[in-house]
Amino acid sequence: KNQILSLTWKWPVTIEKRESQVILPQPSPLKEETANEKIIRLVNEKFGTEAPRTLVLLQGESGVKDADGNWIYRYWAVNQTSGACGLFQALPCEKMPCGLGPNDIECQINWGYDYIKGVYGDSTSAHEAWLVRLPHWY
Repeated sequence: KNQILSLTWKWPVTIEKRESQVILPQPSPLKEETANEKIIRLVNEKFGTEAPRTLVLLQGESGVKDADGNWIYRYWAVNQTSGACGLFQALPCEKMPCGLGPNDIECQINWGYDYIKGVYGDSTSAHEAWLVRLPHWY
């Protein structure tokens, strides 16, 4: 005779018991990583200890705060005045060999890393240069 038992795990699940056999449902897939989470993860992986300063730089270049005060990193951002684009605001936009879609995030981060390392040596120096220029740029 079939009996139904209900247990709560990390997700709602009903365990069905048939005679001596227990059938567990497959857990729901993990929540897909958001674009913002992906950007933060990839910046941490690529920049290592420089990641916090790099994220501050991105906040100034392509970031906006949402209603809850969280930073949104806009990989699709285009400066309407200068034409600079992407997370790192490449100017001209064509010098960055990446698109502005969600599948281009890793390419933009790799480009930004190479640009910062090549021109400034590290994110701290790039951010310091950004701070002293008005309007801000690096």
